[in-house]
Formats: sequence, structure tokens, C-alpha cells
Amino acid sequence: MNCFYHQSVVAIGTCKSCGKGLCPECTVDLGQGLACKGKCEDAVKALTDLIDNNIKRAAINRELIDSAKGTRYIGAAFYLLFGLLVLGFVLYRYALDEIQSPDFLFMGIGILFLGFGLIALRKAIQLSKKTP
Repeated sequence: MNCFYHQSVVAIGTCKSCGKGLCPECTVDLGQGLACKGKCEDAVKALTDLIDNNIKRAAINRELIDSAKGTRYIGAAFYLLFGLLVLGFVLYRYALDEIQSPDFLFMGIGILFLGFGLIALRKAIQLSKKTP
């Protein structure tokens, strides 16, 4: 591969930002990557800083992912328990022969919460199997 700017000179590397081949005259070595002299130096420095920051934050990101796993189960448990509570209230009123038409609305809400809780629990289990 030849230098992008000097077609007759063999390239010694490529710019980390634009990917063009560079000869020794056109190259600036920034320690963790080469850049086009006077053109891509800022972009390569920014890219290098971004990579360094991502490496530093990898442990924090892993902690956040691990804490999210538990939160999935807590959310599913909340929906399931709330659905059971609402349905239990309706069944209690039915047992006392005090059921009224608004209780059918509560029964529907309880069923929806139970259904959503089951879906959330299934999704939490699926995601826990996929994420190491």
C-alpha cells in the first residue's frame, strides 16, 4: 500500500481516524495510533481518549448490568404480588356475597397484572440465560 498523499512512497501505516495509508513524512505517531499530520490528530486523540475511558468504565458497566438482573426479578415479583392482592380482594368480596360491578374491573386489573408479571418473569429468566 502506498501513501494516500504521496502515491509513489510506500506507506508505513494507516491513520487511525480516516484509514488512509501514510508515509513517514505524513505520519504523526500519537502513542496509541497513527494520524495524518495536521489533519486527523485531534480526531485520533479523541478516539484514543474514548477507548481509554471505555476500558476504565468496564468494571462499573459490569456492576450495572449485574444489578439490573436482580431488578428484573423484583419488577416481575411486584406485578405478580399486586395481581394476586387485587384478585384476592375480589375473591374475598365474592366470598362475603358483596360483589358489585366495580369488582369486575378490579378482577380484570388483577388478571392483567398477573399476566404482565408472568411475562416479565419469563423475560427475566430468558435474559439471565443469555447474559453471562
